[in-house]
This record gives sequence, C-alpha cells and structure tokens, in this order.
Amino acid sequence: MKKTGFWIWASLLVILALVIGVFGCAAPQPAAKPPTAPATPATTAAPAPGALKLKVDIFTGEAGYTGEGYKRYLQGLEYLSGGRVKTEAYWTSALLGTGHQVEGLGDGIADIAALQMAAEPLLPLMRVTLLPNVSMQSLALAAAMSDLSKHPAIKAEWDKNKIVFLWGVSTDMSTVMSKKPILKLEDIKGQRLHGAGTQAKIGTLLGATMTAIPAAEIRDAGDKGIIDGVISVLSGAARPVFAWHEWMKYYYGVNAGVNSFIWAMNRDRYNSLPDDIKKILASDQLTLEYGMVQYLDVILRGTYDGQKLWLGKGNTMTNPTPEEQAKIDKLIAPLHEDWIKEMEGKGLPGRDVYNTWISAVKKWEAFFAFPRGKAG
Repeated sequence: MKKTGFWIWASLLVILALVIGVFGCAAPQPAAKPPTAPATPATTAAPAPGALKLKVDIFTGEAGYTGEGYKRYLQGLEYLSGGRVKTEAYWTSALLGTGHQVEGLGDGIADIAALQMAAEPLLPLMRVTLLPNVSMQSLALAAAMSDLSKHPAIKAEWDKNKIVFLWGVSTDMSTVMSKKPILKLEDIKGQRLHGAGTQAKIGTLLGATMTAIPAAEIRDAGDKGIIDGVISVLSGAARPVFAWHEWMKYYYGVNAGVNSFIWAMNRDRYNSLPDDIKKILASDQLTLEYGMVQYLDVILRGTYDGQKLWLGKGNTMTNPTPEEQAKIDKLIAPLHEDWIKEMEGKGLPGRDVYNTWISAVKKWEAFFAFPRGKAG
C-alpha cells in the first residue's frame, strides 16, 4: 500500500480505536459514539459527454450498512473522475448472480464487482482471508488483503479468472449470542445455534449444535425455540429482520471469524481504461478515503447501534478470560491447518499463502499499534 496523507491514516486510526473499544471490553461498557469519516460528496459530478459507463455488480442489498458504505465508494469514483465515470449498480448480484460473480465478471458481463469470498469457490487461495481467529482489527485485515493480492499464486488465480484486484475489506467479527446464559466458555456446550460456513465449524468445535436457517426465518426460529441463539455479527441487532437484542440476552465474545469482501474488475475492461482513470482506481484517495474509511465508518456505526440496543435492553456482554481464550485458540487452530492441507491437496501453495497472510496481518497490526489483535 502506497504512502498517503496523514489525515487519511488518522481517520482510519480513530475508527480502528473505536472498533477495538466496542469489542475489546472485558465487561459491558457504554458504546462509544462513532467518528465521522471524511465527507463523501452529497452529489456526484454530472456525467461528462461520452462518460465511461461501468456496470457494477454488488453482492449485498442497497439498504443497510454495507450498502451505504459501497454507495460512498461509487460516489467517490464518479466524483474523483470529474464526471468522466458513471457507475450503474446492480444490487444483490442482480446482474451476475450469487456464487457466479467471478465467472460473470471474467466474462465481461459486469465491469466491476464487489465479491463475497464465502460464496466464491473460483478464488480458493483468496479464501484464506476467511480463516477465523486471525485478528480483531478490521483495518489490519483490509490492509493485509492488498499485500496478499501481490502474492504470485494469488495473482495467477486472478489472471486465470480474467479479473484484477482493486481493494478489500472485512466485516466486524462474528460472535455468540443466545437466549440461554453464556457467562463462560463451557456454557456454549449443548446450545442450538444458527450459523453457516466457518461459523458453523467453530460452533461445533465449541460444543454447540449448529443449524443453518434462512435469514428471514431466524427470528421466528428463535421465538419458536428451534434455536437458542446465533453466531453472527452484533450489528444485526440494528436490523429489524434480526433484532438480536429483542429475543436474546447473552453475548460471549468469541472471535468466530469474519467475511471478506473484495472489489475486482474485469481485466480487459481495466486495461482499456485511460491511464488517468486507472490511477484513480489505484489511488489511496479512492481505495482508502472512499473505500476503506467509508466502509469501516458505516460498519462501526452498525456495531455501535447494535451494542447500544443490546445494552439498552439490559443484556449481558462477556468476553473470554485469558485462560478461556487459550482454549478457544487451541480448538480453532486445526481449521487453519485443514485449509492449508486442502489447498496443497489441490496442488496449490497453501502454506506459503497462509504464511504471507499471517505476516501481512501482523505487519499492519503493528503499524496501527493496537495490541488487541491476534495473528497466528
């Protein structure tokens, strides 16, 4: 990642400090008021005659925290281009289809896509970014993705699919929430929890009975006693469809993994762009100020809103003790080795990519100087 202005890094550090403040407390604390990220233009520049029109496929919906963050990025791209770029967004993968974004992007059906790594089997090495219990620092993870994208095997993976990396981010961490008491690690055993993918694997390792339920049916399943709780992100409390705080009471701060989101572009379309537009797409001002900063700002706001609602109902928040965290680390560690073996079984350099990822995360954790994270 190139050098950038001090104020951009300062904004990132303020956001990260408050993220750590939300998740790093050992006991319930009043939610810190989130910062204000650098302003996004209220209106984008008017399209210039003959403006470059870019079709953008985005895995998530327009409403909600993630959608808001991504709209700010697209506004920033149009603004910085002086109206020479006009984006046309297709939300909930309306153009490419969930699970087919990489294929469709490589075929040129879309020009740019926001990819959800958990749903993209065509980028197996990049899915190292989904491994749990690597770091609590969303900003360090995001910065490390840029480093990881330069690994020769990762670049080959992108070239094979005819796409190029633009930037990446991660969600806030998933954790355990339940109607039944969870005041210590052992309390998770026997609980019936909703979770899919990595979260389901972690729940099973912790002794829970895991089941995956469609998003629109989770609340009803909780009300009917089909599940006791979920492994998910706290910001879900602020979404009416989930409203975690209304039907659950106990939060236990296991770092049950994040989802990673990558912005990518069709390689041929990228190569056809004028040099000055390529420079904008690669610039720190776009990828940091209008990408990472804006995204992390709205994600923090979601976490802040979720925590405020959670504590406002008198619900509990408990984090693992050092002894419990050591047990969690030992339980989850095999997931990392399993991923390495899976990649090497496919003839891919899993261990080298894994080591590169962990080293990059450690580097950026040290750069941002917040010791709460854990890499490796």
